Amino acid sequence: MEYGFLKNILQVLCLLAGVVLLIGTWRGDKTFGDYFELKASQLVLKKAVGTLEGDISRLEEEIMKITESPSYARKVYRDKYHRTEEHETIMFLGD
Repeated sequence: MEYGFLKNILQVLCLLAGVVLLIGTWRGDKTFGDYFELKASQLVLKKAVGTLEGDISRLEEEIMKITESPSYARKVYRDKYHRTEEHETIMFLGD
């Protein structure tokens, strides 16, 4: 007898859950398609955040190296902006 009672309770709960989902869909606030679009967007944003956090850590490390070593700072400046000393020239060689 208790099994039948639990079965009836589960049926009522499933029916109520279905009604709630149908009412939400009918109202048009959020559909199931919207949910999956938002979920996909969330995954893209999480991936972008992970990439940006990696970029931040690399930049913080680079800043620390530049502030601690004047010679490294000069090297980065020369390499990145193609700056030379007075007696130097830049030669670009093609393959």
